[in-house]
Amino acid sequence: MLGKVCVIGGGISGITSAILLQKKGFEVTLIEARNRLGGRLCSYYNSVGLSFDNGKHILAGWYNKTLELISILGTSDKLIRLRGLRTVFIEKDGKHSELFISNNFIFSFFNILKFKKLSLKDILNLVFFLRTVKKNNIKKEFLRLSVRDLLFKYKQTLPLFEYFWNPFVISVFNTIPERLSSDIFLNVLNEGFKNSDNLDLILFGDSIDDIFINPFIKYAEKNNIRILKSSKIEQIIFDDKLIKKIIINGKVQNSYNYYVLSVSSQNLSNIFIQSKIIPDIINSFDFKYNSIMNIHIFYKNIPDEYLKNKTYGMFGIINGLSHWWFFHKSLISVVISCPELSIKDYSLLSNEKLKGMVLNELSQRLKWFDINQVSDIKLLKDKKATFVSEIGTSNFRPENSTLFKNLFITGDFTNTGFPSTIESAVKSAYNMTEKICESR
Repeated sequence: MLGKVCVIGGGISGITSAILLQKKGFEVTLIEARNRLGGRLCSYYNSVGLSFDNGKHILAGWYNKTLELISILGTSDKLIRLRGLRTVFIEKDGKHSELFISNNFIFSFFNILKFKKLSLKDILNLVFFLRTVKKNNIKKEFLRLSVRDLLFKYKQTLPLFEYFWNPFVISVFNTIPERLSSDIFLNVLNEGFKNSDNLDLILFGDSIDDIFINPFIKYAEKNNIRILKSSKIEQIIFDDKLIKKIIINGKVQNSYNYYVLSVSSQNLSNIFIQSKIIPDIINSFDFKYNSIMNIHIFYKNIPDEYLKNKTYGMFGIINGLSHWWFFHKSLISVVISCPELSIKDYSLLSNEKLKGMVLNELSQRLKWFDINQVSDIKLLKDKKATFVSEIGTSNFRPENSTLFKNLFITGDFTNTGFPSTIESAVKSAYNMTEKICESR
């Protein structure tokens, strides 16, 4: 045994940390404040036991660490892989249009020609920009620009923003192009172009509980990872740059060699403040956040053409209230990213008003939609879903190591080079594991 590790936080980065440290030979205890695991990555159940997730998460082919984690958990068969960057849009009149891009730019060019919303000039400008990114020929001075300004430099037109860049930026980064930093944006595009599979979109074919949480609990039982739920950390006690002990639910815990804080940046700041840890560390967690709203509609008879289309029930919405609709079995999941930026007077609207607006949009764009077929509707707001990757954000994202030799941190907000995504959270756990092993 290499030592005892206490992982504090049972979200996706904490779960990944526990698995990786156990595989390296550490004795691991995972502590979670709530009575369930998963953090923001979780499933809920309505009154008759039907499941719905806190959000409709889309993975990408370049999510290497997340896909490796899912493989460890043995649930890769529950994923649905769409080849290439393919989106079917539903217009205001209910008509469908399809946009498809792959790593093969010649093939992409002829596919995009079929997309009648873009002119030949638009398509040439888009392909030229993507080739420039793939060849890593973006001018260095442009890295300090917002994504909107960067795209204008490369002659990306308003139709390209409407049908490609806005949906891409909003879905991947949960913000709008004028608020996104070009360096993080280009990091993601570069990952997408590294090989032919990286642009693939990957959907969950089952609930989050059945892909991540329940398999992890079984893995932990089999591999002697101790899980303590409903256990809240109250204070860290340190001396001479070492964590000596922690206080959880009023009890002192001091039997660990290493401590890993896998909590949100907000909770991390609170823990450090309560523990009177150096303010300079706390100041590095001063992020801005955007929310995500999900509305799950239980519907009795969804037509097969919306369940079994080329994108397996995923549709983009252009010039609408919603950004994405997902059709799966008897569930319609509506995703509205950064609603505080995309919906006028959002903070003044009641949940019932928002539900009504979404139902009205479904009725306008889907001839078959009948509100009388709705058996239940759930609205979820994640008010601090993702931090905003603004210009300069990369400069104060913390590393996994800290000033304390035996204290490490993980989370999507750490310096992974990626935006606030599942992949960033999982990758941070891989980075942290390397740091602990190097520190021995």
